[in-house]
Amino acid sequence: MFYNLPSLNGFAPKHFIQKAWVSHLSFGYDLIAELKPRTFVELGTADGESYFTFCQSVKENNTGTVCYAVDTWQGDAHTGNYGEQVFSEVEKHNTSHYSYFSYLLRSSFDQALSQFADGSIDLLHIDGYHTYAAVKHDFETWLPKMSSKGVIVFHDVNVRHGDFGVWKLWNELQNSHRTFQFDHGYGLGVLKVNRDHEFASPFLNTLFATAPHRVEGEAQAIRNYYARANDRFKYLKMTGPWTPLHHSRDLKNRQESLEFYKSVNQQIDGLIYHSGKKIFLDIILQTHAEGDSQSWAQRYCGASKREVTKRS
Repeated sequence: MFYNLPSLNGFAPKHFIQKAWVSHLSFGYDLIAELKPRTFVELGTADGESYFTFCQSVKENNTGTVCYAVDTWQGDAHTGNYGEQVFSEVEKHNTSHYSYFSYLLRSSFDQALSQFADGSIDLLHIDGYHTYAAVKHDFETWLPKMSSKGVIVFHDVNVRHGDFGVWKLWNELQNSHRTFQFDHGYGLGVLKVNRDHEFASPFLNTLFATAPHRVEGEAQAIRNYYARANDRFKYLKMTGPWTPLHHSRDLKNRQESLEFYKSVNQQIDGLIYHSGKKIFLDIILQTHAEGDSQSWAQRYCGASKREVTKRS
């Protein structure tokens, strides 16, 4: 089964700073394009890497979404205190690129509640203070604001150190809602508010499908694609003016990383496309072994004897 995922059609993040959300940028981009929410709200924006990826998708995919970033931009015990420069840079980027549909609400989450009618939000991203009590409060107080087609995204569902407690709430919600979980990049949980809602997007319906409706191996193929999609951005960034990366502090490490990401970039370019756009999800690399030089296209070609056609 294949989907015309928007992130495959030349997506490159314009606000790429490689912080905690970097591993989920492609999914965030696709989620906006597939869901086409009327209203999107992010609770906890910080430097804006996730928020501006959502906004970029709104703009490039013409979804007509109105976006709101809610944050005090002061920080908390988990992030540390922010200097005023963090908000200034976010405000500058928003004004330059998205101000005609994106609004920054500098307030607490509770203070912002009154600005949204019940049932008015189609997509909510919760990424604030990460204790169990805090994230549970955020979920319960904002849930009435969600529409019948609503989707809620939780970041850090796999982080279990210190007093982080998103994982605990997420485990509880999985028992009562249809959900999808990405395990890479600190974990990302995606929750469907209305169990019975059918989306216009086949991709989203597949994402939240339960047995026997979910095709065997399809969920893992989706996870594998998004786990690897970020590697392309790292390669593209490293081929331009160099900025030290978290994992590449010296020239030797940078060169090794560059060779690996170059290989990944070539693999993605070699994926099989239909009409220059659509991708077979079942050819996505089924292991996460770094440095595996065998291209995904070669794997698929060897298994199915189909012709591999690269994008021109």
